[in-house]
This record gives sequence, C-alpha cells and structure tokens, in this order.
Amino acid sequence: SSYEKNMARLNKLEEINTSYKELLAEKNRLNSATPQDSGIAALVDQIAGGLNIAANKTRLDESPGVVQNGIQKITTTVKFEGVTISSLLEFINKLETSNATLKVNKLIITSAIKERSRYDAIITVISLAKR
Repeated sequence: SSYEKNMARLNKLEEINTSYKELLAEKNRLNSATPQDSGIAALVDQIAGGLNIAANKTRLDESPGVVQNGIQKITTTVKFEGVTISSLLEFINKLETSNATLKVNKLIITSAIKERSRYDAIITVISLAKR
C-alpha cells in the first residue's frame, strides 16, 4: 500500500510538472510577442501607409490600463474616414496577423456621407506591452 501511495504521489507530481512546463512555455511565448514600446500606433501607421489609407486616418487614441505582472493592457481606438471596404478589411487582416499581441475588440463601420462606396470605421484594439 505504501508503494501505491508513493506512485500516486509521483503521478500527481508529474501532472503538476507538465502543467508548469506548459504555463512556462505560454509565458515565454507571450513575453517574446509583447512589444517593449507603449502601444501599436507605429504598427497602425505602417499598415495604413502600406495600404495608402494613412491620409484617411483621422484619429488615434491610446488609453493605457493597469500594469499587472509586468504587462500593461492598452486600448487603442483608430478612426478612418472615406475608405473602401476592401482597404478596411485588408487593414484589419494585416493588423490581426501581425506579430503583436493584440485583439480587435470592437469594429463600427458606417456608410460615408459623400460617397456610397466609401466607409467610415472606428476600430478598438486591445494590445499588451511590457512594463
């Protein structure tokens, strides 16, 4: 019975060790993906410039959140006016497939007043930064 008890304890310890290794790997992945800078403004400008919609960007606001365990959550709001739907979708795709740790949290698209084939959009993005 002592042998069975000890084997059960060893199996439990092995489970804990496996969970620890998985958590450590996830932490390292997040640390390598999280930028040192203060947000994603430069990334937004780079993508918008590449898609020739930088002139359509009318607003970019960043709101830093609370720092927890050396990681800060930053909420960024980007507003575009008068862009085509294909440019807007390509922008969101490039943003989401970048190496930055971020998530598009909210997207509001409205028809532009001047042209029916153009749209205004407000994109809210949650990103992480090391502190």
